[in-house]
Amino acid sequence: TVAGQNFLEALYFLDQASSAGIKSDVVLYNAILEKAYFK
Repeated sequence: TVAGQNFLEALYFLDQASSAGIKSDVVLYNAILEKAYFK
């Protein structure tokens, strides 16, 4: 499904950010997941 695909893309992005050393927090996670949800 499109929603599932968007969610997986969001998780991939979060993983890449973590691998790049970008410090994440709840606000960042929420923003990314919200974008995936409304995409």
